[in-house]
Amino acid sequence: MRKRIWILDDTVDLTEPLKLGLNKRGFDVLAENSASAAIQRIKGNPKSIWKPDLILLDLMWYEGAGPKPQEYQWWDIIAALNAVDDYKNIPVVVITDTFSIRTSEEMGHMLDKNLPALPKPFDLQGLIDFLKSKNLL
Repeated sequence: MRKRIWILDDTVDLTEPLKLGLNKRGFDVLAENSASAAIQRIKGNPKSIWKPDLILLDLMWYEGAGPKPQEYQWWDIIAALNAVDDYKNIPVVVITDTFSIRTSEEMGHMLDKNLPALPKPFDLQGLIDFLKSKNLL
């Protein structure tokens, strides 16, 4: 069975090429560019929806147009995942260009999640090598 990876990142220029590349490498991939849509999917009926084996999660999201777009943080997604038994044990890897890895790991421990972090930019092979090094593939 093909491993399922859910990419949660508001940058379409990242998610679409990553999705295509991972699909070519034999993974089933769902890309979500909206934090609110991802949270709704998680809160829906988890037994009837696509359940990933791994989640790649951006640190910070912005939604909406105008001078004050809605801002979401990675912990909004983590809180939603932790609230649903079918999701709370899915491995999560933080992918972002707006943090230090040390900070992400410290915040992850605060939520009882040891979140490995991969800084952007990265290429497809770099992602796969990183995931293998963390025993996630």
